[in-house]
Amino acid sequence: MRICVVQPALPAYRLDFFRRLAAHYGDDMRVYYSPVDLGALTEPRDRALWEHPIGPMRNIMRGVEWQAGALSVPFKCGDTLVVCGAPRNLSMLLLLVRARLKGARTIWWGQYWSATTDPRRHRLRMKLSRLADALLFYTDAEVDRFNADGWTHPGPVGALNNGVDLTEVRRLRRSFDPTARGRNLLFIGRLTEKAQLNLAIDALADPSLDSAHLHVVGGGTTEAALRDQADNLGVAGRITWHGGTTDEARIAKVANRCAAFIYPGQVGLSLIHAMGYGLPCIVHDQPLNHMPEIAAFVDGATGTTFTEHDATALATAVSAVLDAPDAATRMAERCREKVETDYTTESMAARFIAFLERLDKTEATVTK
Repeated sequence: MRICVVQPALPAYRLDFFRRLAAHYGDDMRVYYSPVDLGALTEPRDRALWEHPIGPMRNIMRGVEWQAGALSVPFKCGDTLVVCGAPRNLSMLLLLVRARLKGARTIWWGQYWSATTDPRRHRLRMKLSRLADALLFYTDAEVDRFNADGWTHPGPVGALNNGVDLTEVRRLRRSFDPTARGRNLLFIGRLTEKAQLNLAIDALADPSLDSAHLHVVGGGTTEAALRDQADNLGVAGRITWHGGTTDEARIAKVANRCAAFIYPGQVGLSLIHAMGYGLPCIVHDQPLNHMPEIAAFVDGATGTTFTEHDATALATAVSAVLDAPDAATRMAERCREKVETDYTTESMAARFIAFLERLDKTEATVTK
């Protein structure tokens, strides 16, 4: 049995997960993906034997994408095809039909709901997902919501709890003593509209944060505008722009100086990364306007929330964390515990392997 995974891209944060699957399944595991420029996340590197780049993703009409080369991915009867569930990807839908005709098993791997989800498109996505033999969501919380919303699927439904590789984080992170870290704040992630980092810069101008310093690890399309904003507000001297990187040693040097993590917009895997360093997290208070990884966050236990889009509320929340070192220390410990248990690439791989075994048993039962 061959396992064929077709993805729109292969960012750095996915590599360890696939390496672990390749170590388990050997030459029978292959990943097909389009070359996409995601900055530091897709920097050139040596290609593994399981990696197979195909053609680019293209917009063929408004709201419809096509992944060149996807329909040429080789598989046969009895193989398992894993696709990135997205209703706008026409080639993916045709790939599912082709797999059904060939007798290959299929898994729809994707988000149930995220900050960018449109309700109409969501309903279409859930209906189209029935083309697959099984569903894999990003988090357990999404499975719970799928069930609570009344959706069903004839095959297994599970989740991987989308995580990051914590191997180097464990080695590099230092013990958390907020009194020794001053009022340093960490932002890590791509600088796009989704991040809404402009809100953090507005918050820095609040008198309650006049001694706070923001460390930005990441690059992207909004950086120039954000720098201009910082200059205009007179807070440029309290922001350090470290640039985008996937070098964990560089990231650790910054994270180990910070007393809290701040992400004003729609947080995703950046949250898991910061929690891995044991940083209390400050995010907005609308879970449905985050990415699925918000499931790892527990308000009051792993950090605190602020009113969405409100820079003054953000400044108040940051001050509350920075001014309560005992509470921050407890939050830091809970952050580490939470991601170590549920949100690592090691755990993701184990869950994937167990899910495939579950699919095997389901098919065996149906055959009987």
